[in-house]
Amino acid sequence: MIANRVTRGNRDLARWAFEYAQHIRLIGPPRFVAPGAIQNGLILQKHRFVERLEIREPEVCKALTTLVERLSRPHIQNGWVPLYIVIQSMEQDPQLYGYIHGEYDFWINRTIAKYGTLQMDGRHPQTPLRPKTQEQQ
Repeated sequence: MIANRVTRGNRDLARWAFEYAQHIRLIGPPRFVAPGAIQNGLILQKHRFVERLEIREPEVCKALTTLVERLSRPHIQNGWVPLYIVIQSMEQDPQLYGYIHGEYDFWINRTIAKYGTLQMDGRHPQTPLRPKTQEQQ
């Protein structure tokens, strides 16, 4: 399912991406599975690629928060910025955010989940983002 989403529904590309990720040991089964339990998931393994992401994480997440703050206008749409505008802005700096939508999604989700400096309105069709206020953090 994840590979299909990242490859925009191209099953052949998704299968190849999944097999390649397994081959280079980027993904693997969870280390601890309860006896008799059905394994239904994968985890990121310790890998050069993951380590590089972790090193870049604080800088990129801070820059993304600043980007959304810059794009946000409190008096327009209550500060919400459509996701496509955020992504278009991220595309302007591939050295920082990467080159593909999967990377953009990763950085957006990481900034929301780990740093809590952005919020996403999943109820809205364009899935807008906005910076969290100090009171919300």
